[in-house]
Amino acid sequence: MSKQKIINTALEMFAKKGYNGISVDSLVEKANVNKSTLYYYFKGKKELFDFIIEEEFSKLIEKLKTISDIKSKEAKLKTFIDIFMNRKIELVKLMEREMLDGSKNIKKENLKLMFEVYNIFGQITTKKEDIPFVLDLIIGSTNHHILSYNLKKNILENVKKNIKLKTKEEFKEKLFNTTKGLI
Repeated sequence: MSKQKIINTALEMFAKKGYNGISVDSLVEKANVNKSTLYYYFKGKKELFDFIIEEEFSKLIEKLKTISDIKSKEAKLKTFIDIFMNRKIELVKLMEREMLDGSKNIKKENLKLMFEVYNIFGQITTKKEDIPFVLDLIIGSTNHHILSYNLKKNILENVKKNIKLKTKEEFKEKLFNTTKGLI
């Protein structure tokens, strides 16, 4: 239980403040555990950070691997988009922070794990040269939707505009219809 509590707290804190924005002291205080408990499971903040990235991306890759069992390209694309729309918001925030910091805190092995997303997407498209572009479109769009939905809703409510935001399902369908011609 303590290990999972440390992991959950660390993911939340890394998502809010980035790797460099938290200390071991602030982490153990927020997790309400002793420093020795953290060091029992992890050598330090870096090992904990690496573990979280590896664990979260391993889960994501396992979900994405299910795409190989799907027959049609369009069904594969829908599943791919669905998986990206259902990521933990903390993981999305963490990765956005890491991109802003130049991804310098992510170890090589985890970068290689992340590259597996490209390989899996390669099963969906015959246009291999377009994989980076289409993935940027899908990942960037889903990240933006996940991170900005409440802000957009608040803006519209406060300026008294009756503009209907797309629900998660409507957004996924629109993104699918936009990208299916690119695969």
